[in-house]
Amino acid sequence: MLLSSSLLLSSSSSLTLFLSLSRLCSRKCSGEIFVGKFVTFGKEEEDEEDETTMESPGGQQKSRNAKDFLRKFDAFPKFVDVDFYSRSFGGGIITVVTYIVAVSLLLAETKLYLKTHVKHDLYVDNGRGETMRINVDVFFPNLSCGSLGLDVMDVSGETHLDVVDHEMRKIRYDRYGVKLADALNDEHGKEEVVNEKAFDSNETETASSLRKNKTKKTAKELIPRYMEDGKTKYCGSCYGADVSGANRGREQRCCQTCEEVREAYIEVGWAFTGASSMEQCKREGFSEVLGNVHEEGCEFKGFLDVNKVQGNFHIAPGKSFQQGEQHVHDLSPFPDGKFNFSHEVRHLSFGEGYPGKVDPLDGTKRTLKLPAETGVYQYFFRIVPTTYTYLNPFKKDISTNQYSVVDHFKPVDAASIQGGSSDLPGVFFFYDLSPIKVDIAEYRTSVWKFLAEVCASVGGVFAVSGIVDKVVYKGSLAIKKKIQLGVQD
Repeated sequence: MLLSSSLLLSSSSSLTLFLSLSRLCSRKCSGEIFVGKFVTFGKEEEDEEDETTMESPGGQQKSRNAKDFLRKFDAFPKFVDVDFYSRSFGGGIITVVTYIVAVSLLLAETKLYLKTHVKHDLYVDNGRGETMRINVDVFFPNLSCGSLGLDVMDVSGETHLDVVDHEMRKIRYDRYGVKLADALNDEHGKEEVVNEKAFDSNETETASSLRKNKTKKTAKELIPRYMEDGKTKYCGSCYGADVSGANRGREQRCCQTCEEVREAYIEVGWAFTGASSMEQCKREGFSEVLGNVHEEGCEFKGFLDVNKVQGNFHIAPGKSFQQGEQHVHDLSPFPDGKFNFSHEVRHLSFGEGYPGKVDPLDGTKRTLKLPAETGVYQYFFRIVPTTYTYLNPFKKDISTNQYSVVDHFKPVDAASIQGGSSDLPGVFFFYDLSPIKVDIAEYRTSVWKFLAEVCASVGGVFAVSGIVDKVVYKGSLAIKKKIQLGVQD
């Protein structure tokens, strides 16, 4: 009886050992891959349990209960026995590609984090009593500076005629586009400073004459001190305009310059004709200026400070003046009525620039096409007040304006101009303001968002690569198995 029981015990032990070896062999031959090391020995668990033997029975029971409770939330189950690893050529390629993609995404996320972004917010513009700066740079290649003037007016009734001063300049060019002089003339007449660089070996006749008179005197400086008798103080004639019409009954006055004669004519509503025979105009070379109308070019460059209300500014020929509530230009000195207003808008903006700002009209060219003899170019602006806030606290915020623009051209018959046409040839800029204000502010992505995006990107790459590796490996095993079965057959 004892012998049979010992045999039974030994046979059961042998069966247990056989089953363990079979299971180990089957796991080795199945070809499964484990990406990480999930090796946990039963002895480790025993060691962990042994560490609690020094505690009191009550504390040991509570510790075990806490461990059992937390063990339910383990998302990373461990294998009890030793796992086997298998490395493959395909897995190595996938790993290298994975690291390259992960590093590329990390660099891209870092670059995006360091980049400064901008956000746009819209508000109702509640500003009042503000002014606005208009930066202007417009070039006319076929009209002289002496024939053109710039006027500004708005709905509030404020008007500025023939705006040329230290803020807005007229720059003369010859017919070939070579700069002749920077004219710093204002309404009182200032000296023209000739640009020496404009003259070369191929200088034009006009440039040659300017070179000989580099220190050309102004109209004020050309006024004689005495009359012809050499004793009486000089008093130029106004040719009847000072005592006629609206000036009838007033004391006779002196018109010392051609411009003063012209203003006297405007006061009584006379056309300014016969300038070639007037003493003041002959002395100042007014006829020569008119003769160069189509022989020179002119650039208006500078800025205008205007009220922040609806208005316009325009560049048109002739002397401008107000007659009652009407804005009038005297075109009598230009009998042919032909004005080629082809032009180039080199720059036009309403306010300062800021990073990323675009001025749509910059670089725009318009050419008068035959058979049109002259015409009216009109630009209609919609201005949007804008503020730009820098991320750097040491940089001052910018208050400026953006704009959209549409343009229109209307041809005008030269004969109708002298006949009293209401269409004044020139280039007109009409602007109106939007009630909506745009606030542009710089910002940078937060550190926490950056870390979350890095973890999501890199973790996603490794997760996908693990799936790809498993599919490739199992597919290669299946192919090898089929090949082996084919060889055996």
